Amino acid sequence: MSTQWSTVGIVQRAMDRFAALTARAHNLFEHDGAPNAERVLVVMRSGAASVRPTVARLGTAAKVGVLTGKLFWPFSVADFRRRSAINCPSDW
Repeated sequence: MSTQWSTVGIVQRAMDRFAALTARAHNLFEHDGAPNAERVLVVMRSGAASVRPTVARLGTAAKVGVLTGKLFWPFSVADFRRRSAINCPSDW
């Protein structure tokens, strides 16, 4: 089944429509913290509420990031890899 009609595709399209209406972008996975992060914490939804401020307090010099998953099931490995490849070292 193609991503276009899968649950993951439907949810991402709903997030895109929401962004168009509110100017608040949402993705299946979102990165916060240092853009050149050498260490990345992977958390789901509400776990990010405590991790993001901690990473922000550490600052970019700490080279730490947070990858937050917004959709637990079905878990999109392709979207996870796509997003983590942008923000994680190549040997991760």
